Amino acid sequence: MIVVACHEDNYVAIPLYTHNGKGLVNKARPDEFVSVKDHRDNDKGWKQLSTWEPLVTEYVREGIDPYEPKTTAHLAYPVSRSYRLPVVKEGWLEAPSAKYMKDLYGRFAGIEL
Repeated sequence: MIVVACHEDNYVAIPLYTHNGKGLVNKARPDEFVSVKDHRDNDKGWKQLSTWEPLVTEYVREGIDPYEPKTTAHLAYPVSRSYRLPVVKEGWLEAPSAKYMKDLYGRFAGIEL
């Protein structure tokens, strides 16, 4: 998940999906997704699936498996999670991608962050 907003007791995040390695095949609203590129991939099999500019990781913690080439973030499906639930911080996006993600989320949520 990509965290897009932090509140006192919870945070809002955008979930990541590969759809069992099928990417956006048969998705009714592919414009609701943005591709996520793992910086460790070096373009080996990575595919741009969305019409949006892709998000790129800057750092992913050691021990975290590489993201699948068809990983996407579902912009129109944010989830809220409590800080009381266990969470693993896998890494972060490059600064331009993080700003772009917030802009995209704001566009889909109808708010400005």
